[in-house]
Amino acid sequence: MGKRPKILILGHARHGKDTVAQKLADKFDLNFSSSSEFVGRKAIWPYWGQERYATFEEMFEDRINYRSTWGDLIEAYNTPDISRTAREMLEEGNDMYVGLRRIREFNACVEKKLFNIIVWVDGSKRHPDEPSSSMEMTSDHATWNIDNNGTEDDLDSQIDALGRYLALIGFDLGSYTPSGNETEVEEPVELGDRLDWTDMPENAIQVLDHGFFTVREVMGNDSSIAESARMSYGRGTKKVNNDTGLINYLVRNHHTSPLEMGEIKFHMRLPIFVMRQLVRHRTANLNEYSGRYSEMVRLFYVPDLEHIKYQSDGPNKQMSGTPLPEELAFRAQTAIRSASEHAFDQYEELLRLGVSRETARIVLPLNTYTEVVWKLDVSNLIKFLYLRDDDHAQYEIRVYAQYIAEAVAHFFPAVYAAYMRERESVKLTPMMIDCLVNNEVTPALSKSEAAQVQALIDKYCVSTL
Repeated sequence: MGKRPKILILGHARHGKDTVAQKLADKFDLNFSSSSEFVGRKAIWPYWGQERYATFEEMFEDRINYRSTWGDLIEAYNTPDISRTAREMLEEGNDMYVGLRRIREFNACVEKKLFNIIVWVDGSKRHPDEPSSSMEMTSDHATWNIDNNGTEDDLDSQIDALGRYLALIGFDLGSYTPSGNETEVEEPVELGDRLDWTDMPENAIQVLDHGFFTVREVMGNDSSIAESARMSYGRGTKKVNNDTGLINYLVRNHHTSPLEMGEIKFHMRLPIFVMRQLVRHRTANLNEYSGRYSEMVRLFYVPDLEHIKYQSDGPNKQMSGTPLPEELAFRAQTAIRSASEHAFDQYEELLRLGVSRETARIVLPLNTYTEVVWKLDVSNLIKFLYLRDDDHAQYEIRVYAQYIAEAVAHFFPAVYAAYMRERESVKLTPMMIDCLVNNEVTPALSKSEAAQVQALIDKYCVSTL
């Protein structure tokens, strides 16, 4: 008996994944049981469901209303082995796993080579796609696509095509024997042709939907910064606490030259519109993936529903305001994804026509992912964090800035602590001091100054009778 295929089936809720799996099982003698029921009994019912529902069946029927919760619980069950549920499903004799929803789990399964083929089932004309907050997978993660928007005969024909391919490459499909010309068998898309998840650097952290962040190199540490500041006085008999005190003094008084003796080099994949915010910091050294020398990868950023917001009508009108209602946000998200796919279709068409890469790339949108190596000294990293790790900055750059802040805290802990202390301190102007002395807020103060003064009055000032 030959090797049985291991098939991962992806797709949105109610798009027909289980139907496809059952047809594959019936036609090709493959073992299949409901993956949703399997993970429900393993990961959901013992830890969450039995406290809320009278029976497993009641919980299972209500799962459509708790997709995100189920995803979180499955992820917890899969910690630290992220491929656990998929692996256990296969180990119990099943040939198919249906309904994986999280990218981290997908990456782990791909890395362990659990599946021979990855199938995407599209039933978008029957039911709308789910929000990306509960369903992180897309058709880009599959190697074989099945269109479930037509008739049952259309679906059966596609099942036959997949079966012919599996049989012809040597998998055991029971009594099934392929017929027809081998040249008519559609070849699957190589996963790497669409989205190569294996090219992410070792130890990289996934950021946004397709980005990543990692540290390449570090030069110096807290001691080398303190040593540089002491150069005029000689090494002496310093202690670690003396280093910390000196660094606090440097940051507090904006003596930045010694801080430039430490550097961090980052490697990031990020959307072009986010990368442009890095370029604004002209003290950095940057090298970017070239769309002249290489083809751009079909990777683009689509924001989660909660991050699609109205234009701000507050004091800072350039910012995003309140989130759109979910229905409107979903329509906006769909429009972003559709426009991006169309742009890449046109880009690839231009390349097929023979248009140069440097010209073809001009049709690509700002949410296209690019890669950069970005190096900054510690002094300018602090300046970057003041601006970008801030509530006034755009959400997408803040996500990367938070990882950059963690890197600074790890490699230069004394500098980072001094930066945080300085950032959180209250800076008082002479007018603000007068207001505190008089225990009142005057209209002459700016809005932020007035808020600081009022907070201090509320906390420390005692009314006299």
